Formats: sequence, C-alpha cells, structure tokens
Amino acid sequence: MALHEIYGHQALTTRLAEGIAAGRFPQVAMVQGPPGVGKQRIALWAAQALLCGNGPGMPCKTCPSCKQAQNLSHPDIHWFFPIPRPKAADHEKQVAEAQELLGNAIAERRENAIYGRSDGMLGHPVASMRLLKRKVSMKPYSGRMKAIIIGNAERLVIQESSQESANSLLKVLEEPPNDTSIILTTSQPGSILPTIKSRMIPIRVGRLSDDEVKAFLQNIVPDAPTGRTLEKITLLSEGSPGNAVTRIQESGQKSGAAERFLTATARGSSAWAGEAFGQPTFAARGAFSEMLDDIALVFRERLASGNASELDTKNALKALGVVAEIKEGTETNVNPQLATAALALKLEKLI
Repeated sequence: MALHEIYGHQALTTRLAEGIAAGRFPQVAMVQGPPGVGKQRIALWAAQALLCGNGPGMPCKTCPSCKQAQNLSHPDIHWFFPIPRPKAADHEKQVAEAQELLGNAIAERRENAIYGRSDGMLGHPVASMRLLKRKVSMKPYSGRMKAIIIGNAERLVIQESSQESANSLLKVLEEPPNDTSIILTTSQPGSILPTIKSRMIPIRVGRLSDDEVKAFLQNIVPDAPTGRTLEKITLLSEGSPGNAVTRIQESGQKSGAAERFLTATARGSSAWAGEAFGQPTFAARGAFSEMLDDIALVFRERLASGNASELDTKNALKALGVVAEIKEGTETNVNPQLATAALALKLEKLI
C-alpha cells in the first residue's frame, strides 16, 4: 500500500517545493507542529521532492524515485522513529537489532499507512543513532543525495539515563555531508536540546480545517464512521487527522490511567495522592503526556455533547485550560508526580 496523499497544507507544500527547486531547502530542518497534523508525512514528501528523478521540486509521482518513495522502499530515504530499546549487550548487535526493528515497522506501515500514535515508552536509543551515523556516512545508492528523517525527535533521550543519543545526533548535525538532508519532526520543540535546535531551520505545520479532516477520514481511513459520529470525531480532532484516527481506533475509550485519575480526583486528595505518587518519574514526555491528552478528551467530549449546563460548560473550558498548562510542562522535563498532584488540586472543583 502506497503512502496516502497529503490532505491540507497546500500552501506549505507549494512553498517548500519552490524552495527545493531553487536549492534553498535547509540541509537540516525541524518540522514542528501539533500532534497528528501530518509532520512525518510532510517530511517524507520533502524527501521525495528532493530525490525526484525529474529534478528537485514538486514530486512528479511517476519517476522510479518517486514511486519508491511512495512505497517506502527508496534506498536513499532512511526513516527513524521510536522503537523499543535493543536488548543485546554488544554494540554491533544492538545496531543490527535496531535496524531490524525499524525495518519490520516500516514493512507494517507499508501495508497499512494509517497508524496510531507511538507508544509513549518507545524512544530513539543510542543504537538507532549509531545506525543513523552509518547511513549518513554512506554514499547515495541510486541518486544524487539521501534523506534522513527522524520522527518524534523529542524522544531522543526518553529511554536513556543520559543525553547520549541526542549528543550522538548532535555530532552528525555539526557537519552533515553535502549529499545528505536531515529532517527532524516533533510536536514538542521545547524538549529538543538547544544545541540541536540551534542547528535546525524550523518548518511549522499547522492544523487542518474541519473539512480537510473529514475528507481525510472519508477517503483514507477504512471503515470510517459516517453521519453524526463523523461530525463529532471531526470536531474532537481539533484539526488533527492523527487525533481523529486515534479516536476511531480506540472507539471512544480513554486510557485506563485517565479514567483512574479522574475517578480518584473526584473522591478527593486521599484517593488521588496514590495516583500521583504512582506516576513514573521519567515518563513526562511519554505515558504521562498521553494521559493528559486523554483527560483533555473527556472534557472536549462534554463540550461536544450539547447536553452540558452552563456551569458544566464553564468548568469544562477551565479544565481544558488547566490540562493545557500542565501539558506545557512536559516540554521542560516536569516531574510527573508533582504535575499530577498539581493537576488534581486544580481539577477537584471542576469535575
């Protein structure tokens, strides 16, 4: 199954194509924007445009290079995204394991281009960065250049006790080969090391309109809902096709962590204290962040139901503001235990 077409972002892709054709596309770029708006798809499109056999610019979609890029089989496009930490002890075996994990995941995405959000506990281990450096040092296989894409770049340190994986990438960014374009994607630019961000040119990806999200669901997502259910999911997606897909895949069910937290918060501090201290101290950008998304979804659903009283509507809006404030802290390595306690204190009177 080929990659699906890009929905929305016409102004962005036109501007990028013009820059690519003129040789002005940055050698190291960071595609940033809200979760689920298509940042990695934009990065893959940019790689396809850079390597197009009919010249860099808007992808022609017909040359062998474009077809390989569409099928996620181009030998000069290397896509890295969060994976489990390799279990092998030997460094060489770790790299081989990382390559196998990435290869298997890309094969799955080739079969099903619609995939959900990445598990919050996955990351970019050092083995992936060692593999990346090897890819960077290689000559292009079939064209004039190669493209490296690093999705969810905020996960560069999540699985490590230090910043070794991020520092390993930094060495590559300092002097990338002339035949290599490196594109990072992130929804949490504040979590990227300043030394990395200083070397990247930002490319901002915005939210889609409701009509664009709806068209994406109707044309791309198998068994997408219809009627009022489609309208509701489109509204709750907040301009993010990824959020809409997650809603469909989860069939409206929030994570157990979110449900436990809200139930405990309603019962008071003696109940929610256990939830706060039970949070892993290292998962602010992973499972904790996802729990915040699911809590926000509860209050968005209340607003979308049309049955909320005026007081409930005001409380839901206040609650969303509280969750958004805590979510900002996940970009600065906030302690999830303290953040959960702060969230519960602020939400007690709103639920």
